[in-house]
Amino acid sequence: MAQSYNRSLGYWQPTDPQYNWVFNWDGHNACWGGRTTAYSATYPGGFTGSIHTDGQIWSTCLMGIWDQIGQQEMDTIFYEGLAMTGSTSSQNDAANAVFQAAINLGYECSDLTIIFDSFTNCGYTLPVLSPSFSADVTDLCLDSGNTITFTDETPAATSWLWTFEGGTPATSTEQNPTVTYTSEGVYDVTLQVTGCYSGTVAIPDYIAVSQGANCPSCSTLTNNTPIAISASGAGNSYTSVINYTGSGEVTDVNVTINITHTWDADLDITLTSPGGTVVELTSDNGSDGDNYINTVFDQEGSVSITAGTAPFSGTFVPEGNLANIYTEESNGNWALTIVDDANQDGGTLNSWSLELCTAPELSVEEHQLDNLSIYPNPNNGSFNVSFVPASPEPVIIQVYDLRGRRIFNTKYEPTGVFNEVVNLQSAQSGMYLLNISNGDKMVTKKILVE
Repeated sequence: MAQSYNRSLGYWQPTDPQYNWVFNWDGHNACWGGRTTAYSATYPGGFTGSIHTDGQIWSTCLMGIWDQIGQQEMDTIFYEGLAMTGSTSSQNDAANAVFQAAINLGYECSDLTIIFDSFTNCGYTLPVLSPSFSADVTDLCLDSGNTITFTDETPAATSWLWTFEGGTPATSTEQNPTVTYTSEGVYDVTLQVTGCYSGTVAIPDYIAVSQGANCPSCSTLTNNTPIAISASGAGNSYTSVINYTGSGEVTDVNVTINITHTWDADLDITLTSPGGTVVELTSDNGSDGDNYINTVFDQEGSVSITAGTAPFSGTFVPEGNLANIYTEESNGNWALTIVDDANQDGGTLNSWSLELCTAPELSVEEHQLDNLSIYPNPNNGSFNVSFVPASPEPVIIQVYDLRGRRIFNTKYEPTGVFNEVVNLQSAQSGMYLLNISNGDKMVTKKILVE
């Protein structure tokens, strides 16, 4: 930002050395070399270990974009991107944030191309953009409705051609069409776009339509048994359990707590799933008597608990990631654990509740592959796929994010039992759809990248 302001004053031309000096009032002399935005190193191989020196890689890249798209355009996406980063973000994270800001703000194709190419030339890795879309519902229950609204998320698209298997209309040229489904089944969706990122994306089995007992369901379970939190003994731990006797794959989980405490900044609160996944809800937030009053933790919320105002009442995003529990089996004991870090202050867990949404597996039995195993799941972006092929035809593995973008597509020639490692390079944490096809067999499963 210092260089952006400095350059905007117009004192120097691009042919002048001072045009790239951040401090044209000092530096670049025998005492100090100063800072420059004409630094030749690239990310990450050009790192020296000095943050000020290495920062010149980032600043040089930004000012190169500044020269091409203009000060206001570059400053705007810099600030917007900054809001998407945190204290642990890398330069590569920041490059992705700035580019995403340009997409979010509707920058034209020519500017998006400049930004993408510039960051790539500086050594940063950005996802290759392609047609993408999302839907307001992917598991549709006919008991409660029969329409789905699809949203094109392709940057700078100018025309659209949708194909909806099992839907009405079967095709559409609208950017964001609404489609009606009337029969149970698992259906493909295809989008072809023209524009800045022309192409086609097709997601097999993207929409699952069910009714009656096959519908996804949500249940709210509550434990109203109070637990006293002692004012003596630092590090004391308290656990309250809710047992869920239903079944199905977890698609969403929200937690509501009611806790009174004389100093709730002492409290570390976690949720543990029946599968053993521990999610940090909140730790060391609040202060004197700032209670948790009907505090809802929802991963799809908009305000982080760390940015919330005490006493905490409303909906907050937890410090951990509740999505890490998605796809797990729901049946069993769910545990809320409270650790009081200090003595002298005490309180009470008055009650807590669990909103649990579940759905059956995506794939129907007749399409299953023999002895299919996907592990580990959740994973860090690398996982193993193993099964007995039903056909000598090639095995095709594709992975899509929930916006509809295909991030992995590889064909394998089977030679006996299929056993391959899939590596999703640079995949961000979240839910993905894994599609495996072999001959007339095709299975879609959800995987979770932590």
